[in-house]
Amino acid sequence: MKWYEHPLRIAALQCQSEGDSKHVLEIWDEWGFNTEQLLHLSAEAYSGYFRPDRAEALREYLALAKEKGIRIIFYIAPGAGSADFMKSHPDCVQTGADGQPIGGACMNSPYREQLFRMIRDVAQFEVDGVFLDGPVVHQGACYCPYCQAQFKEAYGQPLPTKEDVHDPLWHRFMDFRYDTIANCLRDAHAALKEVRPEALLYMNSQSFASGLASARDNRRLVPHQEILGAEGGFIFYVRPDEVPFWKPGATAKLIETQAGGKPTVVFVAGDHKPWNRHLHTAAETRLLYADTVANGASMWYGLHSPVADVVAPGGQAAKEMNVFLRRHERYYESTRSVASVALMRSAATLDYYQRETEQSDFTATEHATSEGVLGNAAKSFSGFYEMLLRAHILFDVIDEEALFEQGMAKYDTLVLPNCACLSEPSVEAITDFVTAGGCVLASFDTSLYDALVRRKTEFGLGDVFGVCFEGDAYDFGNTSYVSVKERHPITEGLSQALIPAPSYGLKVGTTTGRALAVFRAPMDRQYVPLAEETTPAVVVNTFGQGRSVYLAGNVGEHYQEWGLPAHLSLVADAVRWLSPPMLEVADAPQTLEVVLREQEEEGRYILHLINFTGEMRRPFGRITPCHDVRITLRTDRKISTVRALEAEQDLSFQRKDDAVHFVVPCVETYEVVVVG
Repeated sequence: MKWYEHPLRIAALQCQSEGDSKHVLEIWDEWGFNTEQLLHLSAEAYSGYFRPDRAEALREYLALAKEKGIRIIFYIAPGAGSADFMKSHPDCVQTGADGQPIGGACMNSPYREQLFRMIRDVAQFEVDGVFLDGPVVHQGACYCPYCQAQFKEAYGQPLPTKEDVHDPLWHRFMDFRYDTIANCLRDAHAALKEVRPEALLYMNSQSFASGLASARDNRRLVPHQEILGAEGGFIFYVRPDEVPFWKPGATAKLIETQAGGKPTVVFVAGDHKPWNRHLHTAAETRLLYADTVANGASMWYGLHSPVADVVAPGGQAAKEMNVFLRRHERYYESTRSVASVALMRSAATLDYYQRETEQSDFTATEHATSEGVLGNAAKSFSGFYEMLLRAHILFDVIDEEALFEQGMAKYDTLVLPNCACLSEPSVEAITDFVTAGGCVLASFDTSLYDALVRRKTEFGLGDVFGVCFEGDAYDFGNTSYVSVKERHPITEGLSQALIPAPSYGLKVGTTTGRALAVFRAPMDRQYVPLAEETTPAVVVNTFGQGRSVYLAGNVGEHYQEWGLPAHLSLVADAVRWLSPPMLEVADAPQTLEVVLREQEEEGRYILHLINFTGEMRRPFGRITPCHDVRITLRTDRKISTVRALEAEQDLSFQRKDDAVHFVVPCVETYEVVVVG
């Protein structure tokens, strides 16, 4: 294995160091990091480039790092350009359709050659790699002369100046933006390898939100880097209660799918955004660490303030987590998820159907709606993610490209949370998956739109769902209902036969499907007689050798906003009916995340338990421990030991029928149980 294929604990001081820069290495060494992403030595405030005047300091720093066994990855910020170059080359700045500068260097301009020269200069030193913070194409960009000329040459038409998701030319422009970043990374990778073939290159890639605002598409980027990394732990740019506690884990799950077997890393800022000089609480820090590594990614921990700030409780918590990870590193080597359920992230739906962009160092918060659509794909994804997590269901996150990869064979069930704009090849792949015995749980507009966000007359997956589209939708508001009509494993967990309707529902009829529940007509207010029953709300169907459950309402989005237990019960029981669980958890709160991975060669399972049971508001100041969590693991492997790593104790277990049963005495914030 290459050095970066082992678990990494990457430290980053994301600003100019104060005092003796070599002292930073002593901190990293003491804190248990094995790699540094080096910015502070060459930084001017928060921006970093190679500076020839600091070449000797860099050599000395690299020598000391080598003595301490710390790998060095040099930081370059290509998105901002360098001040001197940008002053003398104003034509290299990204511009809007009106010709006004938006900011940042355009990666189709002559600046890219300066970037490649800088990478070659850095590679003359004994660095272990280069990290590019960006590059990106900013929102509303780029209409510089270089982009206009290249687009005209490629497509024979001028750049479109108005966003129109129904216009094929606009989609070509978005692809052009994505390819701008991918092509820049490709050439940057080649420049590094010319001088230092053994060094790695990676960049700040995309998390699970829409990548359209920054033009970063991980599938186009991953061939040109050795590690795939994304900012899953830069929080809180918005109100803390609006940030999902599972964000690092969701990022880790997605990039593991997209990395194609390459290592992954989640970037975690130690500071409470946007206050760079104020670190997270110890509880939040431990959870950011735990959710990252439990879901298969390496850890990147960055400070945007003087290194002395690590003495804060959040910094001390990072040290404690590093020490734990270093001591048990062998249990994080070469692991893979054993989940048989896959949650789909549809990039086309997130980009065009209804776009939600997260605030970050590169992007602003954005909400863009295509005319006529009712659902919110980002909120639907979030709602289904949280329902699966709270139900203690093991699951991965996949994208459309994964449908065509060999790894799909491991999944029994595919969850499609309002994946409206599925491509025709994707529809065919899902149909084949169910025909061969796979199962699908889908909601609302899934497969009802094409890539240009034009509504079809019928679902692309209508035969799989066993329903037909009747051409209209209900606006239920918050006062309408669904009636359960049949007792079934999917509905038996509901405590009442009348449950709240989601905010919107499609009018569908059944073809080969069977309705377990129906909508009642919209009610415009409370305290009025119950409305009449109308069209199916929950439909089960058999198709080929497989099965499907179709939810006609925007259940995921509604759960994300309202958190209704009935909707959680419905989704959780549907998934369990479609895919009998390998792992069951009892006597544990919903806020205990459960992740099961395996080291196949060693013949052992690694069970991660992350306890998000905090106080009633974020940031969490204290976590309430979970006691006596009962675990049932179905496996035909011979099991000889069950050991809790944090507690440092062997756990008693029983083998009964096809399962191993044991109790985890306590989960404070994070416990890892090795079963083998």
